[in-house]
Amino acid sequence: MGRGASAYKNIEIQYCTATSQHILQSLEISTVTQARVSRDYSPGGKQWDIGITSMFADAVGLAPFKDTFWTTEIQPGSPYKDKTEKQTMLNSLIATLSTGPVAIGDGIGLVNKTLLMRCCDSSGKILQPSKPLTAVDDQIKKSAFPSYPGPEGEVYTTYSNISGFLFGIVLAAEMINQYSLTPSNGWTLAQLPQNVIYSGTSPTPAPQTFSDDNPLKLGPECSAVNFCLYYTSPVLQLSSSSKVILLGEENKWVPLSSKRFLGINQSSEDIIVSVYVNPEETVYFRYLQDSGPVLTVVCDNSKSSTPATHSFISLAEKKCYLQ
Repeated sequence: MGRGASAYKNIEIQYCTATSQHILQSLEISTVTQARVSRDYSPGGKQWDIGITSMFADAVGLAPFKDTFWTTEIQPGSPYKDKTEKQTMLNSLIATLSTGPVAIGDGIGLVNKTLLMRCCDSSGKILQPSKPLTAVDDQIKKSAFPSYPGPEGEVYTTYSNISGFLFGIVLAAEMINQYSLTPSNGWTLAQLPQNVIYSGTSPTPAPQTFSDDNPLKLGPECSAVNFCLYYTSPVLQLSSSSKVILLGEENKWVPLSSKRFLGINQSSEDIIVSVYVNPEETVYFRYLQDSGPVLTVVCDNSKSSTPATHSFISLAEKKCYLQ
């Protein structure tokens, strides 16, 4: 299979229901780039719990794949008959954060386009984090040692790394007990110092200090349908004593993805964010300054037939320059 795929350009292989030996063998087959880490999708089921299996695929350089999902709750004519999918949001979110493909399984004419487009830009490029979403260590310890003070439920984290600035993502679902998440126990390979954290499901961000002394408290309110989603952001200091918190792109599961934002440059007077804008596309970039309201810079390339590949946002000027 590997040799056959190598004979053609842009042909890649995904392993499904692979055993451990197949996953390890992929290290010698460069055309294998991804592996399905979930069970078969069935509407309404808990097929999205890939926080632990994704670790294995990621460790050998494969992108984890969550399998397909519905974007609408009811699908008339489906072979699943009376089954419905109330977890459309959660499935869409985890598929995006997996760093694997986002594959919808809707019937023709039944796609929720608004939900689907939260995963990608206008060209279909998936706006992914820098690493796959995986379970926190405390979740694994809790499952092995019931008396350990970890989460009884699913607590996953990931982050985007843009020019060394780390923007964290926290997901909690099907929680049974109370659990306190800190930067130290949430990110094994990347600490998130001097951060604030805010809800990704609230229409109005209200950043709170996030540190080992100020943990994020997660509990039974975090269900599969009403999951808890949080984003972290560093506090950027300007010489004018002004503090800036980058919130990123509006209405995307990964509001600050290196697939969209190519770099962040901070000087004493300004913060410059490099952004890629597709032809006929508009990007809405949000941020907070001091204790003021949410500010938005609009990068409008909607009337152009060419991409803005070298455009940038100047927060000091509150303007987007398209080039």
